[in-house]
Amino acid sequence: MILAEMMDLNRLQESLQRLMNNAVNLQFPGRGDFVGMAEGLGLFQAAVLLLIGGIYLVYGYRVFQALVIVNAAIIGLLLGMHLGQYAHAPLAGALIGGIALAILAWPLLKAAVVIMSGLAGAAVGYAVWASATGNPSQAWMGGLIGLVAFGALALLLFKPTIMLLTSVQGAILAGAGILGLLFLNDSIRATLAAPLAQKPFYLEIGLICLTAIGFIFQAMSSAARRPPAPAARPPD
Repeated sequence: MILAEMMDLNRLQESLQRLMNNAVNLQFPGRGDFVGMAEGLGLFQAAVLLLIGGIYLVYGYRVFQALVIVNAAIIGLLLGMHLGQYAHAPLAGALIGGIALAILAWPLLKAAVVIMSGLAGAAVGYAVWASATGNPSQAWMGGLIGLVAFGALALLLFKPTIMLLTSVQGAILAGAGILGLLFLNDSIRATLAAPLAQKPFYLEIGLICLTAIGFIFQAMSSAARRPPAPAARPPD
């Protein structure tokens, strides 16, 4: 069963292609899409998402260089797959795009963080605007505000931005994994799926709480590892 989930490459390709097409058309996944995706996860997939999300939440700043390169590779994979479909070679395009952006991200690490922070802010702003107004057609305005705000934040406060960025990503991944594991139980899925998909702010509040937990944990860990200030020299 686990091996079958791992090898379902066609389903993975279709999901990634659909995600990229939606992003190009400024149609980001909504609350219902997120819950529906979690309902479709198997045990292995949900556990992997929870593990990766936990790494982002707990160790985000400590390993941010590797995570930024992974993010760049994923973005390159999506872009390459989208462009590769025009040459009828989406998998080759995904491979080339992923490797190319990962290589570019290493010497341009700070620029990559700013770009990814802006993209994350756009996604968060889009989701918040759509949930608050109930009008996804105008949610691009929230996305634009998030893009500018998070991008500027990354320029001004680099370290806190990395903590926030990795916490947001970790919350989304871990949240999907947690829901996927819970939805394996039919009674829990019947109780939670509809309210989370339909009622505003239930899902968002849960993801915000996970983000806050990750950010606070990283900030406290960073402060604990900070070397103590040198002792004052006694007067002569």
